[in-house]
Amino acid sequence: IAAQSKREQAHDLAREAIRLMDGGSIDEAIRKLEEAEKLDPGTHLYYYEIGFAHQLRGDHKRAADFFRKAIKAGDATDQCYQMLGNVLDLGGDARKAHEAYDEGLKRFPRSGRLHMEKGTMAHQRQDYDEAIRCYERGIEAEPAYPTNYHRLALLFLSSDEEVWGMIYGELFMNLERNSPRTAEISKLLLDTYRSEITFPTDTSAHVSFTKRQTYLDINDLGQDGKPRLPFGFMGYELPLLVACSMERAIDLESLDRIRTHFLEVRAQNGHDRAWPVALFDYQQRVKEAGHLSAYNHWILMKGDEPGFEAWHQEHQHEWDAFVEWFRSNQLRMTGENLFLRSRL
Repeated sequence: IAAQSKREQAHDLAREAIRLMDGGSIDEAIRKLEEAEKLDPGTHLYYYEIGFAHQLRGDHKRAADFFRKAIKAGDATDQCYQMLGNVLDLGGDARKAHEAYDEGLKRFPRSGRLHMEKGTMAHQRQDYDEAIRCYERGIEAEPAYPTNYHRLALLFLSSDEEVWGMIYGELFMNLERNSPRTAEISKLLLDTYRSEITFPTDTSAHVSFTKRQTYLDINDLGQDGKPRLPFGFMGYELPLLVACSMERAIDLESLDRIRTHFLEVRAQNGHDRAWPVALFDYQQRVKEAGHLSAYNHWILMKGDEPGFEAWHQEHQHEWDAFVEWFRSNQLRMTGENLFLRSRL
């Protein structure tokens, strides 16, 4: 009972310290955390928060000292290694930062955030291929962790292989709803649809989300020796082109129709079986629940806020029903429905 009472006092002090940090009283917050650590020794929490306080002051060396103490605690988390690596990198020691992430992955091999940090370091040195590999390893390790999807979406949506950015981006939006990053990706998705679906003439449409269809190599041959066409071309662009065939402009309303038709074309041609994709399976689930139009408008709303507001005013009941359903019917990414480019 006495130990429990001390732990409760320590937690109260830690909560007060965090409040003080938020208000800018860093020194007083550190004193509270030091008191808490004496009452409840052996836990990472107080070292972690003291390290964070020193980081707020820009003292990366002192911050690293306390994050090192945090990782030695028996209840340390992968975030302790993440923060240690962050402050080492900010302090100019990229090699030791990388070592901290690697050490953390030995202890927490299923940590998406530590793979993400390694990807960020690769991205900073403009090694984009390695960054992509790290982010995708992060998805494989921890499929529900959203930031790796976000980073991949940004990379691919600024490349000539936007197909992967479209999928990773929408997966991210489902995993991290209603944040500034969600709004950022929503706008990027609509902007990419607008730039990559065009109508050269009154009777033709053109889509361009991948350059992969321009060649085949030996790795594209299946076990039967027949060519296995790339997903980006056969499993995404072609059904999307068919779905666009009756449209002549790209806006929220036409994209609602296109995305709905896309699912139908995938099913009709067996693409849902040839290339199972968790995102499209979920969209089909939303469609069967009667909420696909509202979902499509939500996905793209930040790219055309006036257009969304006009739709919303006319479909308030439909939107409310979708929001209610959406709350308890989230897309959950696991090892079983894992999405990675290499698996297609």
